[in-house]
Amino acid sequence: MAILLILKILNKCKKTTLLFFNKDYNIYMNFIEKKNDAILDIPILKDWNNKDPDEKQYSFKDLTDCYLLAKEHGKKESKKELEKNLKETFIKDAKNVQQIGADFYKFVIKNGIEINQLRLKIISFSEFKLLFIISKKSFLNDKFDEVLDESYKITDSNNIDISFMPYNKFLNIDKLLSDGFTITYGK
Repeated sequence: MAILLILKILNKCKKTTLLFFNKDYNIYMNFIEKKNDAILDIPILKDWNNKDPDEKQYSFKDLTDCYLLAKEHGKKESKKELEKNLKETFIKDAKNVQQIGADFYKFVIKNGIEINQLRLKIISFSEFKLLFIISKKSFLNDKFDEVLDESYKITDSNNIDISFMPYNKFLNIDKLLSDGFTITYGK
């Protein structure tokens, strides 16, 4: 893609272009144009020739101008592509974590654990945290160990951290919100 961008930019500069590549994919450009269109400012040493004396190379300034134009255009295109990819990845991961959270919520309820709230915190583009606020007596439920084991499996296979916290009447929702747990499941 970068090669095509450079060719497009160079065509805007109205220069005929030959591109050569080394093993590290660095681009060596040789700009060739018909007689009288450019000044030859690259010295050709004795015992070397410029293939066709009727063709001349572009000046170093022309080469630099096109290189800088292509570089700037490449930066803009790379930024657009990066933003697009990050957005797509974030949307996909956010949907995925919400589905995992909803499925695990059902699993927890099915095992007799009383859930007061399920909250989601977005840590980064691909890292999330689920917080289950459950009743104090649910921590003593025999099935809680099974629920905890399942949460470890989910945590190990995804970029999700699952935590449990006991509910009490003094629970400060504002502190949870300020900590980033702004998305709730259910009501």
